[in-house]
Amino acid sequence: GDASDPSEPTINPPLFAWAELMYAQRSGDLSRLPRVLPVLEAYAGWLDANVRTGPGLYYTSLLGSGMDNAPRDAAYDGWVDQTAQVAMARRQLGELHALLGQLDDAEEQYAAAEATCTDVRELMWDGDEGWFFDLDNTGAFRTEKSLAGIWPLLAECATAKQQRAVIDHLQDPSE
Repeated sequence: GDASDPSEPTINPPLFAWAELMYAQRSGDLSRLPRVLPVLEAYAGWLDANVRTGPGLYYTSLLGSGMDNAPRDAAYDGWVDQTAQVAMARRQLGELHALLGQLDDAEEQYAAAEATCTDVRELMWDGDEGWFFDLDNTGAFRTEKSLAGIWPLLAECATAKQQRAVIDHLQDPSE
């Protein structure tokens, strides 16, 4: 599809760096990394150029997210799951560089991850609701709760207080 059309970037969650990191950590085989790191970084650059919004958040399409039954419209200013997944991918790119001793490149990726996590914590967190939400194209919260709101925990973007609030929701039988 046309990435400039918010209903079109049918990309899956950016989990390639996670898969490579898990393989490297479990197998001890780092031989793939010089080949795959440039591809993974090019993909991260593509995400920045094509599905990153003005506020520094990311989006995909309903089908691309794998949550096509979620209570979402097609276009948002920021999707909490996609944005957190990009932060997680950047952190994992940093870890892959660190495994190769490429510490400057690792620090660059860690900084990118933290900048995205800061946006998640500051822009996508509704303290009154105690949940992370997507934003619409005006920057307002889309207040329908979905499991997309747990991705900041998985991506290690949430503060301890935010984590506790999300976990409280998840443990509430009435929700």
